[in-house]
Amino acid sequence: MATTTRSKHKQMEQMAEEATVEKENLAQDVIEESENDSIHEVETSHLTIQDESENDPDYEAKDSHVLLQDITTLSADIYNITIDDIEAEFLEINQHSKQHKAPTKIRRPKTSWVWQFFELNRDNTKAVCQISGCEKMLTWCGSPSSLATHLSGTHGITKEIAIKYEEKELRNPPEPSVKPYKHSVQESLTKNVIGFIIGTRYKVPCTKTIKSRISKIFEIGKNTLKNQLAQVRHISLTLDDLGVTAHWITSDFEPYKVLLSMEELPYPHGATEIQEHLIDLFYEWEIESKIIALVTDNGSNVKKACSEIGIGERIPCAAHMLQLSIGKGLDKIKQLVDKCKRLITFLAGNKKKQQLKEAQMYLHRQQEVLQDDNELEKEVENLIYLDVIKTNNTRWNSTLRIVPTVHEWKIIKEIVELLNPFEAATRLLSGVNYPTICFTYPCICNLREKLETEFTSLKTSDAKYCRNAILEDLTSRWNFFQELCLKGSFFDPRFKSLDFINSQEECDNIFSQLREEFMIFKQNEQIDNSTSSADKDTDDLVTEMSSFWKKKNSKAAPIKDEFQHYIDIVELPVLEEYDPYLWWSTNKNQYPVLHKLAMKYLSIPATSVPPERLFSDAKNLVTPLRTRLNSSVSNQLMFLKRNREYINIYGVDDA
Repeated sequence: MATTTRSKHKQMEQMAEEATVEKENLAQDVIEESENDSIHEVETSHLTIQDESENDPDYEAKDSHVLLQDITTLSADIYNITIDDIEAEFLEINQHSKQHKAPTKIRRPKTSWVWQFFELNRDNTKAVCQISGCEKMLTWCGSPSSLATHLSGTHGITKEIAIKYEEKELRNPPEPSVKPYKHSVQESLTKNVIGFIIGTRYKVPCTKTIKSRISKIFEIGKNTLKNQLAQVRHISLTLDDLGVTAHWITSDFEPYKVLLSMEELPYPHGATEIQEHLIDLFYEWEIESKIIALVTDNGSNVKKACSEIGIGERIPCAAHMLQLSIGKGLDKIKQLVDKCKRLITFLAGNKKKQQLKEAQMYLHRQQEVLQDDNELEKEVENLIYLDVIKTNNTRWNSTLRIVPTVHEWKIIKEIVELLNPFEAATRLLSGVNYPTICFTYPCICNLREKLETEFTSLKTSDAKYCRNAILEDLTSRWNFFQELCLKGSFFDPRFKSLDFINSQEECDNIFSQLREEFMIFKQNEQIDNSTSSADKDTDDLVTEMSSFWKKKNSKAAPIKDEFQHYIDIVELPVLEEYDPYLWWSTNKNQYPVLHKLAMKYLSIPATSVPPERLFSDAKNLVTPLRTRLNSSVSNQLMFLKRNREYINIYGVDDA
């Protein structure tokens, strides 16, 4: 035991001696390096002094003695450095380097488009999404691919969209139209989906069970919407051969759009079959007495069915009417349009698309030859490449955009300028989040005025023929006044004077009809108020708030004649920020009777676009792999999908 202890002591002493030797060697190396540096500085200083003395005879040599004295003192200080001082210095340097460690990765400049929507955190390890309401943190590994995936998957923002729209608009997107479920329901559904993907004992229900559940949820949703429609006074319908949608406005001036049916009609699709289908549908939903307007296309079978059914007033689709007029004009240049279509067909292949893209890149580089190469490459990377657009008979503005692809530029340029206002009008009339009936006649009158005044100096004969044909057809189709459309324009504070029509007699006629209807509404309102107030106690009529502010309320004189007061107010400019829904929602207390008339007429759509859009949606549902779906199941699925904003498609409460 004692021998072992002595051997350990010897071993420890030997290790200590070796450590002391290493420290001395280290100190000696530092001193030698310092001496070498000092000698080099002395030699350099000597050479410098010699050079200066050769170049400048008046150079004083005493400065060199001072410099040599400083160097000698520095060398003496180095000899006085101890090993402990060196260790302490190394420890301090080591601790300082740990505290201020430089990043190991070299950061490249942030040139990607994704950095419009992301910012790095302080330590440059996380990228934080800057889109309003997101603040998602993603690990930054040097590549923006994960950031681009987040933008496209979560926010629907791609590179092309980011370049096309302003950064502020994309960072603060509007609220989504489809509201998500409550957190508890959303979390439960997410867990079920994850469990199904991973592989649990969940048994997929059979086809019979799924159809039974869908049918049950369909009946529940249908009853829910029936109860809502029972509280509505006035409903407008848009329809085509398959789909029927209902439109109305709530008391808060919120627009509702509900799919009532999308059933397959038996062949042939004649007026009799359509009429029978509509009558059955109206009585099934109990809305036959509430329908004020039916917006349809110009099909002869639909027109005949609506005229014979005797429910509501039929209004022709404004977008379809514009398309027919444009078709008359394009018939004058049919050879040119056919050539454009052949060119589009030629360029629609994958190989030609790639060649078209490469040609655009080449042209862009040729036009920007004076720019820096790096800047040019960035522009080429962010360039939005144009693709050909095919015509589609069910999308009325597609024909307006196929023309600018052929080489007859002089003719095509004028045709494009001629048709641009029609595309703008079609888009305006096809909206769903704002009242469109009020734009019908103002748009038509504005288009007619543009054709008569702004396009009189066309240079090419083809463009002149096209313009004359469109103007002639537009005038013949709209030579009569649709009273429902004019009444809708009256309740838009931007068009209430009806000054866009040149017939004062027609204006007075519309005002007279609306005033009579207003008086009927007012009388009915007084009867309803007297009936409801008779059931209440007199003490209940004086609320705490009205009693407290009785003196103040007595000073506010109510509007005696709502109708005349609305006519006399200043007409608003035609700007997007003056939304009629918002205006009436704000002023409905000032017009307690008139605002109900506004609810009636502003709910009418100007086009039959909603049922036309069902075709595109149905194509996503009835795919080539689901061709065995019968019409009843397809109708139920489309009903639940399109109305999911207003009903619970899971058949359970959200609570």
